[in-house]
Amino acid sequence: MKLAVNYSPQAAELVASGAIQIDLWKCPDWPDVMAAAKATGLPPYVHFDLNAGDPEMPMAPWDLIGHFVDDTNTPFINVHLDIKPSLVDAKRPKKSTQRRLIENVKFACDVFSDDEIIAENVAYLDPDRGCHPACTEASVITEVIRETGCGLLLDTAHALLTCRHLGWDVREYISSLPLDQLKEVHVTGTAPEKAKHMDSLQMRDEDWELFAWLISLIRNDKAAEPWVVAFEYGGIGPLFDWRSDPEVLRTQIPRLRKIVFG
Repeated sequence: MKLAVNYSPQAAELVASGAIQIDLWKCPDWPDVMAAAKATGLPPYVHFDLNAGDPEMPMAPWDLIGHFVDDTNTPFINVHLDIKPSLVDAKRPKKSTQRRLIENVKFACDVFSDDEIIAENVAYLDPDRGCHPACTEASVITEVIRETGCGLLLDTAHALLTCRHLGWDVREYISSLPLDQLKEVHVTGTAPEKAKHMDSLQMRDEDWELFAWLISLIRNDKAAEPWVVAFEYGGIGPLFDWRSDPEVLRTQIPRLRKIVFG
């Protein structure tokens, strides 16, 4: 396992000073950010904005995606298992959601291979924001991964938010996912209910406890060992500037390292 963090100028300064230690940067598919990350001397990998619920996903710039993969040695191409409520058949929400997600993930697997594609669980927040709840059901996620042969990208914050809003037990939820296909983990802090920004925040007690529990599953061979654990805190631009506090990075990355590496 490796430890990554979202690239940000604040994190880069801490790496340069030796205040934090990471193995690589997690970057969006923005060439300028990838270049800035490379300039630090640590390798970047790319997290793509691909959405398996989007009817336009087959028209994604696959050649450019392949170029970014080769340029950064990114081992997996991620696809978000996200579908808008307007695209779901109200009479058969689960079946129609599952069908669309499988079709588009299979398409990505055909462009590359099932060994190179990983599917990420997304967060259900409420009826007015984001995805249809059917795409967050563990049985749907499991069927997509089993049917396509792709891997699992587990986002603990997304799982926690989904379970909080739908009244599910988060440990039971995660345990029911295909953890034998776990390839990558994202972790970040979550906010209390009804907050405007729900994740990509500093870790709170609930977030630490869930993450430590997941690592215990990996160490006890109840989940496959992922290639990377990425701390999704910080970033570039107005959306993330206020969530790139150097003090949070300085204090929470060493704690993450201790949990991941013992």
